[in-house]
Amino acid sequence: HPSVPARSIVELIAHARSRPAGVSYGSSGAGSSQRLAAEMFKLRAGIDMLHVPYKGSAQVVTDLIGGHVLVGFESLPAALPHIRAGKLRPLAVMTAQRLPTLAEVPTMAESGLPDFEVSSTFGVLAPAATPGPIIERLHGELARIVQLPEFQDKLAQQGALAISMTSEQAGRHIRSEIAMWAKVIGEANVKLD
Repeated sequence: HPSVPARSIVELIAHARSRPAGVSYGSSGAGSSQRLAAEMFKLRAGIDMLHVPYKGSAQVVTDLIGGHVLVGFESLPAALPHIRAGKLRPLAVMTAQRLPTLAEVPTMAESGLPDFEVSSTFGVLAPAATPGPIIERLHGELARIVQLPEFQDKLAQQGALAISMTSEQAGRHIRSEIAMWAKVIGEANVKLD
């Protein structure tokens, strides 16, 4: 929220340290990716913030704009119109690289939290017994579609990046995500409320 004096992640961390559990953050639910990203942030930054769970991103953004919660770890499609309108101030993006739609906003790694990367991944999965030639054809067609300029443009408008992974790369990515989030959930003692 613009009332928070922090203009960077470093300043947000200092602000939160000066007010233990006095800085609130909204999430779209106890087990949501936004909640887990905030918990990872708290762990890596060594701070505490008050979690205020909601039943969806729209409610979080509404209360963030209204100043009822001070910080949000929200998806770009939900926050971008309000950032552009000056109602919300972005401090960092959680992706590995800056996003074209917010090129002036640094990544968390650039902001002093190395190896902090959180992004939503969408993919197409098939049953384990699907024959290899079908998987190869499906991958080829999807990889072609992902590269179409009109597809790239639609994703860019939402702050998303299109990438293509092989089945093996996707499997490694999924396994690494499971391990990372299991560690965050355990260390932060996240429970479904």
